[in-house]
Amino acid sequence: MLADGRVVADLNTEPARIAAAYASMAAPDENGLSLWPVLGDGHRTSFRNAAQMRVLIEDGRDFETLWTAEKQGLSARVWRTQTYEGELLAVEYVRPTSAAQLLADAAWDVITRIKDRTLQRELMKRSEQGGILQAFLSARHKEAEANLAQLAEAHFTVQGHVGRLTGSAARDFEAFRALQRATAEELLGLQDRVVKQVGATLYGELR
Repeated sequence: MLADGRVVADLNTEPARIAAAYASMAAPDENGLSLWPVLGDGHRTSFRNAAQMRVLIEDGRDFETLWTAEKQGLSARVWRTQTYEGELLAVEYVRPTSAAQLLADAAWDVITRIKDRTLQRELMKRSEQGGILQAFLSARHKEAEANLAQLAEAHFTVQGHVGRLTGSAARDFEAFRALQRATAEELLGLQDRVVKQVGATLYGELR
């Protein structure tokens, strides 16, 4: 993994070390949203309404909106710029979540599927004391936590997704609205699939 042309992490090393290197370059705000702008200074603007966005898109000037909160815990920002290939209009959706939260969600999904009600009640009781993930790990063999630490998903999560329009579509407001919906839905779907994948791994540990 490179930053400014220098190696900051070996992608063949342990996930925890890669995550630490990546975290050192991040600049999240209090809501977990990146403070790094996409474009240079002078292009950022607040998002006010759809009419304003239509003007920005159809006008064809470079711009970048500040993060705007939307439904389902999503936040979005939009930017438009000229590239070597031509015009580019992009929307980025983010739903901040930590690896710990993802693992906890996956562990909860697994525990709710347990058919042994006695074990299920015991795990839920433990979760009230130390959290759902710790309850799950405490019920497993001693290697379970070490095995879990080797998973990339224990350190990384899918938090954002970017959709792009190019060419004439980059000035088409209706195409942009469709892109917004698709990008938001794709992010939610990606996060849901990751929880299910991790849940399947945790379920394997439970058996």
